Amino acid sequence: MLKFILMTQSNKNKILASFLSGKVAKKYQGKQVLIVGKKIYILPANDQKAADFVNNLLAKTPQITPTITFVPKQGMTFPH
Repeated sequence: MLKFILMTQSNKNKILASFLSGKVAKKYQGKQVLIVGKKIYILPANDQKAADFVNNLLAKTPQITPTITFVPKQGMTFPH
């Protein structure tokens, strides 16, 4: 089972701002990412493969709660 963690808006904004700043940002833009501690993983586009990846990671590190989020491309806006 996947565990989805809801982030507060301010925390989410801080994480997204750090993703969108710098040269490394392009690697994550437009992708769903999994944040585990200080590591960031890009989730596979295939839902089943992404679920398997997350479940395997949770089995290896059950003490850490991951955060799953979408990193928008620069200039992308969402309706409020």
